[in-house]
Amino acid sequence: MEINILLIVAVVSAVFSLFVSKASAVSGDATFYTPHQRSDCSGITGAGEMVAAAGDAVWANGSNCGKKFKVTCLGPPSFGRAPPCRGSVEVTIVDRCPSPCQSTLQLSKPAFDKITNPQIHLEKIIINYQAACKNLSHPEQSIITSIISSYYKLCFPI
Repeated sequence: MEINILLIVAVVSAVFSLFVSKASAVSGDATFYTPHQRSDCSGITGAGEMVAAAGDAVWANGSNCGKKFKVTCLGPPSFGRAPPCRGSVEVTIVDRCPSPCQSTLQLSKPAFDKITNPQIHLEKIIINYQAACKNLSHPEQSIITSIISSYYKLCFPI
């Protein structure tokens, strides 16, 4: 009986790990661009203005097309001025940045302006980015699942 319970727990854990990834931010840089109709992510429509083109580090042979990423501005590349950052933005990958790409992500101008001060006229910023996650906090969620989710910062990618 004990072996059956351990086997069930192991199978449930394995299945759970297939759908969940540990959320962690990666450093990079971002510029802005004007999105165009033709895209290397064919079929991605209705993403709105908060979109991005992926550089080689994020492109992953197109597997991130249509996926959402949370991008946080950390500041300009040079430390000569106060950081002009205004938080984070969630963008959808809709294109590939032409090679050789000058940044990790090319954000649409509205997305870039949302996390920077457009009056400073920056062309490049230092960022952290990570896969956007679905909210795992639900009232019906068990206390054990809540503790595990917050301890491991689990992420159900959107």
